[in-house]
Amino acid sequence: MARIDMSKVSLFEATSEQDEISRKRNYAEWAKGLDLEGYLRRDKIVDTHEHAVNGKLKTWVLASVDDSKTLDFFCACETFQRQGLIQKPTSTEPEKVIAYGISSVYCPPENRGKGYAIHMMRLLHYILAPADSLGVFPEEWGSPPIQPSGLGNASFSMLWSEIGGDLYERAGYNHSLPGWKPHEYVSTVWQYRNMVEHFGRVRWLLEVDCVRLWDEDAIFVEKKFSELGHEEKKITCAFLPNGGVAAFQIRRVLMYLPGSPHLPIPKHWGVEILGENERAYATWVTEIGSSPASLTITRLRTTEKTFPIILSAIMEAAKQNCCTNVEIWNLDSSLNKIAMEFGGEGSQSSKCLPSLAWYGPESAEHVKFLFNENSFQRGIAIADVDCWNRAGTGMLTKVGLMSPVTCTTARVKLKNTLIAKLSMKATAPFVLSALFAFTQCQIITLPPAVSSGFKQEDLDRLWQSVEQILPVTTADVTEVLEPLQNFSVGPDPPRFRPAYLQANTSNLKLPEGFKYGVATAATQVEGAVKTDGRGPSNWDWACHNYVSWCNNIPPDVTINHYYLYKRDIQRAKAMGVNTMSFSISWSRVFPFGLSNSPVNEEAFQYYDSYIDELLANDIEPVVTLFHWDTPLNLISEYHAFLDGRIVDDYANYAETIFRRYGNKVNMWITFNEPKLLKAHATAVQRYRSLKEQGVIADGQIALKHDGSRPVPFDPNSLSDNELVERHSDLYIGIFSQPIYGNGNYPDRVLDAIPSNILPRLTPEDQALIKGSADFYAIDAYTTQVAKTPPNGIEACAKNISDPNWPICQDVSGDIPQYSTVTGWALGAAADPLSSWLGDTSSLLRYQLNWLYDNFPAPGGIYISEFGFAEPFEYDRTELYQITWDERRATYLLDYLNEALLAIYEDGIPLKGTFIWSLADNYEWNLATQQRFGLQHVNYSTPDLQRSYKLSFFQEPPG
Repeated sequence: MARIDMSKVSLFEATSEQDEISRKRNYAEWAKGLDLEGYLRRDKIVDTHEHAVNGKLKTWVLASVDDSKTLDFFCACETFQRQGLIQKPTSTEPEKVIAYGISSVYCPPENRGKGYAIHMMRLLHYILAPADSLGVFPEEWGSPPIQPSGLGNASFSMLWSEIGGDLYERAGYNHSLPGWKPHEYVSTVWQYRNMVEHFGRVRWLLEVDCVRLWDEDAIFVEKKFSELGHEEKKITCAFLPNGGVAAFQIRRVLMYLPGSPHLPIPKHWGVEILGENERAYATWVTEIGSSPASLTITRLRTTEKTFPIILSAIMEAAKQNCCTNVEIWNLDSSLNKIAMEFGGEGSQSSKCLPSLAWYGPESAEHVKFLFNENSFQRGIAIADVDCWNRAGTGMLTKVGLMSPVTCTTARVKLKNTLIAKLSMKATAPFVLSALFAFTQCQIITLPPAVSSGFKQEDLDRLWQSVEQILPVTTADVTEVLEPLQNFSVGPDPPRFRPAYLQANTSNLKLPEGFKYGVATAATQVEGAVKTDGRGPSNWDWACHNYVSWCNNIPPDVTINHYYLYKRDIQRAKAMGVNTMSFSISWSRVFPFGLSNSPVNEEAFQYYDSYIDELLANDIEPVVTLFHWDTPLNLISEYHAFLDGRIVDDYANYAETIFRRYGNKVNMWITFNEPKLLKAHATAVQRYRSLKEQGVIADGQIALKHDGSRPVPFDPNSLSDNELVERHSDLYIGIFSQPIYGNGNYPDRVLDAIPSNILPRLTPEDQALIKGSADFYAIDAYTTQVAKTPPNGIEACAKNISDPNWPICQDVSGDIPQYSTVTGWALGAAADPLSSWLGDTSSLLRYQLNWLYDNFPAPGGIYISEFGFAEPFEYDRTELYQITWDERRATYLLDYLNEALLAIYEDGIPLKGTFIWSLADNYEWNLATQQRFGLQHVNYSTPDLQRSYKLSFFQEPPG
């Protein structure tokens, strides 16, 4: 077979056209089930990520010196610039250096066996390494390749070979020196086994948690590296495990999963042991395309004491992800005995063989690469797998995520601004909503903002950023269905509660004008997210690109209310409600969000028809303007709710809606479970101005609060009673007092939270906010228990890094729904997925009386949401079992019973109640698994069939 004339070829940085050809060539071997379009789209996505930007990722082609830009090049490879560490025995501290990982070495079949690949790898040294470290370029190779600006700075480079070490070891930068010297390693493998008896108290880690931990370990590596170098008596080197490495492990799996539909989408990517003095955790990925399926540990820190607990959690993760095997590389020797006791088998492995090229003056024989990043002794073991690429022959492929530091910063900001509220229904969904509204914590590069023009192609680009990993799905029904003819509710269910249980309200009636309604929200019920000109929201972007946050189901379809609303309204009327609370999708009305962007008239056509349908059925519409869905373009434009410009854009959106529907809608909610006072107050100001001008009809406006005034864990504890007041002020008073009180935050809030975290309200702010609500609305699902943390309130309050700061309530476990005095629960527990929720109806009057005493409103009080998650409803398979939601039905009757007593015995001006929800829907980070509906939705049927539950038939007492 003819060999190449090495003087006639050289190595060149690939043009964009050559880069695409290279990817198309290796598609057939490395796609792992993806189609070509998906494979190329995946690469285009990851080219924009942290590891690749600013020239850190480059593709190289071996081509003729006479035609460097030819698309008929011989072979190609990729390099990734990474930060490395070097520790010399004579140095006291490790040195941070530039190093490179090499990946995607690919030679087409027709060019194999001719020496192209080995010569490309020889020339690559002259691209990466300082020229003076390589000696004289061999004359028979012609001229050395041109070294682009910014390269030639490597201290070492690494690749991971799937074809053994011979080829790459022979690819030296001259005839006498080796190229990449292979290092053997030990692989420890377990077959899945149940280890539940060793399971301990752990926290399952989401993607952001794993990235944060890897970032922390980069610091740990630096501290320990000098000790390791001196122990080895050699020069030691390694890559630092940050800069997108942890993120890469996860993103690679998610990007390949569309090609492996038989595999589940992982929900968690690691586990951490709680309560240990020293950090103990593991992170993992599932190996796509392997047989048998394997859960591979990407990073491990543990001790002999914690290893059985960690291993038991790993086994549970393997079961959840359909993995037969578990694999750890270079397990610390101190853990080998325990590993063998639990069935682990260790062996030397040649798979993904790590190989090092050293560019220092010392001989490579005196250099040791800690190739799985680290393997620390003295009881702390860290293992790190760094061999996950699209080719399987190199280190990193094109991936990258975010700066873990900035993500951590964003999480702190969320907490410090009280967005991450305390174990309530809003917590996970709004943390998610806010997390992705804040680009400090972006998980995949956000699309460029659209600030002008606002063309269809601009909207298409926004949607392309949503569909980087997972395309938007559509419902089977894509036309509005008219109400059914001859509709019937069906037979009543049997009576399930004795009449005497409501004897104290049997003669009481709901007051005239009382709003007895149900509630929904656009993101949770509409679906049709990419239909009729709607723009993407934070939820669309987050749940498509970061699916584990959303229980692996984006809100593309939900219950398809967009097309089924007429029949849903028909079914609501049959229930006997006179009011329905729903939200309008900001990004459906303003696809680009900005005040200078066009209104989507098709959205108005939908909401026109929706409101008219309610009125035609004698159901009063109550409209919420914002229920946690932010236009994605505002996030790209100026970080949305991190920037004051959101006030004007939101107020413009609100005024547009007021003008359109102000003569049909008389009750308005600015924000669901509020986070922003100035935006709320500005919208109210515009609403009242329109009323005064006679542009719209008279009506009422406010916002919806959430949470509860807790009861003390121990009524005889002074600190628990103090915590009741602290919780009430920092959770409810922080939003309520400025509106319904003196215009400013409560004193406890001002004392607890420094001004650099919670900017103080100016006199102008206070004047704007005070009185900016006509009624008081609260989502009163349950009552919490206030328990003092172990270190006390005072110590917590002084320590901003305390996990319980600023409220300083003990949330180390689930909120305890019981009292230390009685030992009894406050009421029946809801489903474990909603562990914050219980039937605390006996305390509803306690709540309403406190609210009325502290925040009186001229328009009275509304319970804007209350509802219950029937335990394990999602596990039931027979319809008759699903629809018999007795605990939910009891909860609703109990609450309505107490509401009547609050009106007639306590004199509370309670004006209405809204049950969550009309039907099962998309429960935020729990997606469609958690069920709150009065109607069952069968997600396996094309028309998402609804069925009334027992709770639907429970009329208000009296």
